Formats: sequence, C-alpha cells, structure tokens
Amino acid sequence: MELFDKEELFDTVKLKTICEIRTGYQGKKEEGNMYKLINPTDLSNDGLISLENTKTFGEKEINPKFILKKQEILFKAKSSYNAVTVFKGNNQNLVPSVHFFILNIKDKLKKEINPEYISWYLGEEKAQKHFKKLATGMAMPIVRKSDLEDLEVNIPSIEVQDKVAQVQQLFLKEKQLLEELIFIKEKQIKSILSKLAN
Repeated sequence: MELFDKEELFDTVKLKTICEIRTGYQGKKEEGNMYKLINPTDLSNDGLISLENTKTFGEKEINPKFILKKQEILFKAKSSYNAVTVFKGNNQNLVPSVHFFILNIKDKLKKEINPEYISWYLGEEKAQKHFKKLATGMAMPIVRKSDLEDLEVNIPSIEVQDKVAQVQQLFLKEKQLLEELIFIKEKQIKSILSKLAN
C-alpha cells in the first residue's frame, strides 16, 4: 500500500510521511580514529560540511544508524540557524553529533522525492520562521524531533523538485565563487594600500 496517492504528491504532506528521521550520535566518544564526529561548527549556514577541524573518536564499531550515508539530509537542530545539507560523499565514517537530525527519504519514495529539494525547503525562510517560533523562549533554540516530523512540506512533481534543486546548487556555487573573489580582491587592496602607506 502506498503512503499516499499520486495526486497527494502535488499537495502538502508532513515530513514524517516521506522521511525517516533519526537523532545524531549520543554515545561515548572513546579515543580512536575510526570515526569523524560532525559538530555544529562543521556545517556552515550555506550547507557546506568542513572536515578540517573534525574530531575523531572510537576504535570499536558503533551502531551503523549513526553513520551519515550518501544522499541523506543533515539538519542542525540545536542552533540559532538550522543549517541543512545533503551528504553527497561516499561513506567516510562521518558521525553527526546529537545536535543534528539525519533524514532519509523512505525507500518507496526515492524516485519521487529529491533530497536536495527537501534540503532546500528546510532551509527556506518559511520553514526557518516556523522552527524559530517553536523555539521561542529557549536559551539555545532547539528543534524537537516531533516538530520536525510534523513540518508540512509542499511536494510538487519530481521535475519541479529537480529544477528547484538545480537552481539552488547553481546559486550556492556562484555565491561561493563570489565570496572567494571578494576575499582575493580584499587581499589585493590591502596589499596596495599597505605599499602606498609605507
């Protein structure tokens, strides 16, 4: 039995209807180099995972449910901004900390739901405002699993999802290039000004 009819794919559904959601790693972090622990500072607001300062732990195998897999969505639940991304790499033994939720599109819907689209939707202003409203009054804003599960998501056709995901990726790439250009330009200007002053 299908989770919902074909017509309903063009409507609004709760996130838990299309995604399996699990919590990041909560266990002991014993010494070792078997796993890389992803902390909140390792995920930028633009959805880029940085492994430069990632801490390692463990010499024994942990439950595989805590390991981030390709095409899974990583959602920062404990933060002033709920950054989100889709993991595009192969298994690198990356283990998100308890500050994250890991979302996986349900198997029977993988051909109909683009994880990049869901990632974009969760990062959009409408969803972010929804999360902030629920976290009002907390010292550290926290999105509860139940709140994430009950978030209503508009699901257009897979063709529209793919287009949204493509445009978003092109925009983020352009933004990254512009930021790199500004950084280089700033260094050049500082160098010129320093030479003029001395």
